[in-house]
Amino acid sequence: TVQKPILVCGAGESLDELTKAAAINGRFFVLAVDAAVPALTSAGIKIDAIAATESQWAIEKAYIGLKGAAQMTKARKPNECAADKNLCQDQDCGPLFLFDLTSRANIARRFDKNRAFYFSQFDKNNFLDRLAKNGLLPKIAPPLGSIGLTATYLALLLRKDPSVPVCVLGLDFSFSAGRTHALESAQSKALYINSNRLRPSSNFAAAFGLGSEKIFGKDGRPVWSTKNLLGYAALFKQFFAKAQNLFDAGQSGIDLGLKRKTLWDIEAAASTDLSLASNPCANSNLDSASNDSGLANDSNRVQNARDFLREELAGLRALADLLSNGDKSEARDKSITLDEQISRALLGREYLYLHFPDGTEPSLERSFLTRVRSQIDFFAKDIETALAAAQS
Repeated sequence: TVQKPILVCGAGESLDELTKAAAINGRFFVLAVDAAVPALTSAGIKIDAIAATESQWAIEKAYIGLKGAAQMTKARKPNECAADKNLCQDQDCGPLFLFDLTSRANIARRFDKNRAFYFSQFDKNNFLDRLAKNGLLPKIAPPLGSIGLTATYLALLLRKDPSVPVCVLGLDFSFSAGRTHALESAQSKALYINSNRLRPSSNFAAAFGLGSEKIFGKDGRPVWSTKNLLGYAALFKQFFAKAQNLFDAGQSGIDLGLKRKTLWDIEAAASTDLSLASNPCANSNLDSASNDSGLANDSNRVQNARDFLREELAGLRALADLLSNGDKSEARDKSITLDEQISRALLGREYLYLHFPDGTEPSLERSFLTRVRSQIDFFAKDIETALAAAQS
């Protein structure tokens, strides 16, 4: 668990207040959202943990040049790194990556030596219930929608007890005219890189586009926001209203309903031993965060996962045979009707149809089942690949 003050860094403009005066190394446990990583690394600020929640391709730009545990420990001797646990024990092991089940898989593979998993319960369905009952889901977090809210929730989870202060910075949920993110963020860098005589390095379309509205920030200055951002800000106020020792360290952006303090006031008031190891590998109470959510060294869970995948693969093949051959299928159970057997086979496999325009509920219509049949081969191949990788 983390015993020093925790600083949650979003990628809003107020993050510039920190990057222009980077004197916090060693004083705070820095938990950054993925979009804030370039700004912090450019300022020389040591990141202890990253909420790597984003799933879209565009977020990969935020990790350009970032070194993880694999790169930092490559040249070390075996006795200098606990390789059997995939866990570096010194202070240069790189940040701890906190991955959601829906995080971008390429990033999770790239930074695979020092990571933890959690699950934002974005939906309630039978398939997720099956995973939970089989012990295959990591720690569950509420579906907060915004990575800034999720990072704040994770920070409260990581701290040793409520006496450890947590402060947020860069969670603005608003922006000034011409900008959207902190300086040195991937979004701001893209504006500079693509600018020319006819295209300035400013983004006024965000402020004056459809859906944007002018409001006044906590410092009294006019800023712009959108319905979505205002909704996230309102949810932040509601969800974290009763959180103890949670402070707003930003001087700009939307009022979050938190007591406002400077970083230095928070650091000075914290009764903590700042000589504590800042190694993020040892500072987590997520689900076995230090060893890949426990799966790397827990043979029971690994075997449980393999058994589940094998059963799921067999179930998919049986369903495919039923859809292709009907009553002549080798998987046919004559004690029930064909429709009933297909309905039971679809139960708990919502991943086969939830992405359909009409996939909120399973249907026995021919057009629906034809599309389901076309999906089975794709997911079966994925499972076969996973089983082959687990055996190698």
